[in-house]
Parts: sequence; structure tokens; C-alpha cells
Amino acid sequence: MEPKTKEIEIEWNGRPEKVVFKKLNYKEKMDILEAAVTVRLMGEIPDVQVNWRRAQDLAFIKSLIKAPFTIDINVIGELEPEVVENMIAEASKFNNLDLKKNISMAGQQFTDPMIQP
Repeated sequence: MEPKTKEIEIEWNGRPEKVVFKKLNYKEKMDILEAAVTVRLMGEIPDVQVNWRRAQDLAFIKSLIKAPFTIDINVIGELEPEVVENMIAEASKFNNLDLKKNISMAGQQFTDPMIQP
């Protein structure tokens, strides 16, 4: 089954270019959270450490499937901030990525006595 995609237009080298995002599946979203969140139990209290930039970058890179530039975090880091911020906003909206909500829910699992880590 092919994932749903969304196409947007950006300005690249003074010309309009197409960028395509794919809809992330559940496993991809959970892999991103796993890579960006560290949970340590301090007695009965979880200590949840979140690398927000890593979570955002991973979600963006994972959903980006076509662009007029090399799809690599280092290349994207060199682009104009407005272009990157617009693409991240579009990808996040399309994938319904509320990382703070998802991470908060993941942390809640460790405080729920019915769910053991």
C-alpha cells in the first residue's frame, strides 16, 4: 500500500520547485519518538528527557520524499530558515505530528501503575 503524499511548492534558486511529503505510518512515528526520548526511572518517578530538535529533524527527514536538494539533514541545515520552517510546518500538519502530545503520552505510560516498563 502506497502512503498518501502531499506536494507543496517552495522557491529554490529563484524558481518554484516541488517538494513531496509522505504520510508517516505508526511504526515510523514511534521510531522517531524512541530515538528522541530517553526515559530513566528515578525510583518511582520517570525522568523524561526529550531532544526536541532531533525529534523534529527525524520526523521531517522521514516524511520528505522528493525535493530539489539532497535529502540529508546536513544539506537541509544549510538552507534558508524560512524555507525549512515552512516545509517542517507543512510536513508536521500533514502527518498530524504533535510531538509534545505524543511524548507526553509516552511518558505517562511509565507513571501508570498498570503499565510496567
